[in-house]
Amino acid sequence: MPADIRLTLPQVSVRLLPFLIVAWTRASLAIVIPGFIATFDLSIAEAGWVVMGIEIGSFATMIGLAFAMDRLGAGRVMAWGLPTLGLALLATSLATTTSLLPVFLLTIGAGIALSASASNTLMASTGKRRTVYLGWLHMSFSGFSLVVPLVAGYIVAAYDWQTFYRILAVIAILILLGYRAVEGTNPCQVTTDARMQGAGEALRRNLAIYLGVFFLVGVQGILMSWSYMYAVDRYGVGHAAASVAPASMLRTNLSCPGTSTIPNM
Repeated sequence: MPADIRLTLPQVSVRLLPFLIVAWTRASLAIVIPGFIATFDLSIAEAGWVVMGIEIGSFATMIGLAFAMDRLGAGRVMAWGLPTLGLALLATSLATTTSLLPVFLLTIGAGIALSASASNTLMASTGKRRTVYLGWLHMSFSGFSLVVPLVAGYIVAAYDWQTFYRILAVIAILILLGYRAVEGTNPCQVTTDARMQGAGEALRRNLAIYLGVFFLVGVQGILMSWSYMYAVDRYGVGHAAASVAPASMLRTNLSCPGTSTIPNM
């Protein structure tokens, strides 16, 4: 494990903000799905593939990163993830037909996985203080996710979902520029001391935890993606009230930083 590393406020910010753009993208799915349905004339079943496309892209990229993160370095992954996410969001907002939409959605998922994995790895590479930084990272994610549906609902109602995605794309590029300014021009230097040799043992030891998280994220994804439309269809509420539904579904992950029991890998 690396020595105890204390991050400066700018370092904490540029490592945390990419995780928040991921929260902004994921927690707003319930708000933008009706826009996808209207723009591309999708059925409810077809709209389900919008969510599926993003999740498949994220899942496949995460599997690849499990074996490649150590070789690539978290900094390089971050430098790829933010522009990938930003450009995919921009391309999706400009799409007028469904011909390339699956590619854009898969790429959004890949950008989410790259950015989220890099943020977590960079925070985890701080030695004994990793529990503090990881705690703040995930508390910020949860807190931000509670507000995102309300903000997204306002923007989509005032403009459209395309405008919302373009705003996210610009924010992703600005965060990338901030990251490069603070961490330097060679992001490959920032990496972790983790090695894949112990991955098999870790998998066996923590299999129950991994399965629990797998199903938890699945249920959470369903609620985050469809709670808005359910509130509208089932209770006939307006746009503003329906925007509260996905926010209220999100977990409040407020464990105390520094008390993590995550085992050393």
